[in-house]
Amino acid sequence: FSIYTWVRTHRAHHKYVDTDLDPHNSRRGFFHCHMGWTIRRYDPEVIQKLYEVDMRDIMADPILAFHKQYVVLINLILSFILPTLIPVYFWDETWDRSFVSQVARSLLLLHATFSINSFAHKWGARPYNKNI
Repeated sequence: FSIYTWVRTHRAHHKYVDTDLDPHNSRRGFFHCHMGWTIRRYDPEVIQKLYEVDMRDIMADPILAFHKQYVVLINLILSFILPTLIPVYFWDETWDRSFVSQVARSLLLLHATFSINSFAHKWGARPYNKNI
């Protein structure tokens, strides 16, 4: 995901929290709230609301605009290529162990990030307050 995509989805989530327009709607179940939203197509109404989110502040930032344009290349280089090459060439690690460790790191990081949303909605006792 790009920063742009994350911000847009996060803003929609907070605007429409726990409704059918929330991309991470926890009322659809724990799996959907945790990671199901990443592998399922959004409903047309959710897509419409995502496009309505004001993103002018993000696109006005040249660094974030650059990131949006080159997100695939940036993620590939910084998340997999360099972290795989550095242990192989500097610490004499094997290629397969170096690559697998980066895949495992990415999966752990994603699940830790997803857990913030899913666990807070599943076991959190503080109801949503739009004035916070």
